[in-house]
Amino acid sequence: MPAERTPDDEAARLQEAGTDRGEVLGELLDRHRRRLLRMVHLRMDPRLKARVGASDVLQDAIVEISKRVGDYLV
Repeated sequence: MPAERTPDDEAARLQEAGTDRGEVLGELLDRHRRRLLRMVHLRMDPRLKARVGASDVLQDAIVEISKRVGDYLV
């Protein structure tokens, strides 16, 4: 069984990805998607849940993450 990657390992992988950063980021987000969806769902106000799904909120967050990941890694 492969060792689980730490957040530092994942950040280093993104830092080193260069032009493949988008692909690496997609892989990392896919790996954590279920956990992220649960977190969003648990923290959403019930009134908001009636209008917007957790997957919609997560998708919007992923778009923002993809735009800003370079700033985070600097």
